Amino acid sequence: MIRRDAAHRASLRVCDPHFRAFAENPRGRVHSVYERAFNLWDGSDLYAVVVGAGYAAPYTGAVDENGFTGKLVRVGDAVEGRFPVIRIGNGLVLDCRRVRVSGERQWTQREWETDGGGGLPAESAHECAQNLASGIARYRLYLKNQDIRKGCAYFFRRDCSGEILPNPGILQEEMNRRLWALLRSAGEPERFAAAGRRLVGAGMGLTPAGDDFLCGMLAALNCCERTVSLRAALTGGLNRPEVLAATTAVSRQMLKAYLNGENSLLNRRLATCFLNGGREMEEIMKLVEGIGHSSGIDFSAGLAAGFCLVLNRIETITGVTACTRKQ
Repeated sequence: MIRRDAAHRASLRVCDPHFRAFAENPRGRVHSVYERAFNLWDGSDLYAVVVGAGYAAPYTGAVDENGFTGKLVRVGDAVEGRFPVIRIGNGLVLDCRRVRVSGERQWTQREWETDGGGGLPAESAHECAQNLASGIARYRLYLKNQDIRKGCAYFFRRDCSGEILPNPGILQEEMNRRLWALLRSAGEPERFAAAGRRLVGAGMGLTPAGDDFLCGMLAALNCCERTVSLRAALTGGLNRPEVLAATTAVSRQMLKAYLNGENSLLNRRLATCFLNGGREMEEIMKLVEGIGHSSGIDFSAGLAAGFCLVLNRIETITGVTACTRKQ
């Protein structure tokens, strides 16, 4: 039995710049507690502490395996201290002295542009498009070979890849309809933004499937100058308090990060894999599948669908395209 008067000490191993800034003068309360994670609310942002030292998402800090259990903290516990110590109630002390800050750079359009600069030059466009087409093909093959149908993977397999699949249930069919409305309206900024708003908070889970898909879509559209207008339309439509209020607090914080051009380390690696032809797709997707019940899959489907839109936008100068059609 854990004694609440004997604080357990755990070392924070990796965090992002937002969490590192929070650790300078931590204040607030424990917002929610799970078996291997808990969230801290400082009055304006939600920060996560998770088990697993390799996971550095926006607003997140991670400790080693078995660094804590959910029994060490309770909802409502006070958060206080000063760097390098974060005190959480009477049960846990986080030591930040050796923390490694990761993700210092935001994922901006220029950083991820295919030629390393601000444009897509004709002389390299065809090669870049072929690599992206190969990455999308490897992703499709992975979903098919593993027969992954949960969450937004079902939508991508049927509506973006043209597979013949059994009819979905009522909830999945409604999600598919909203996702297709987003892709179908990509040529009309106002309709595209409106379709994006209908996905906020849609689906089940701590981070609903629609939100995870939108984060993947935003990440993909941020890679190419020719889709900057699409991303701007989607960002403008989503980045409103009344829109973000439609989802959970955890998901709202996640959307805030992706709307600001940020990304987790693993999801960055997945995006790079698409852009490089998908050579490590199987290895990376195995890791992505382990995020939440279907959150990793939902994000990957949004990323892949977004890259289909990217590829279709550069088709005019490459002749390479991706299928985004409904059966």
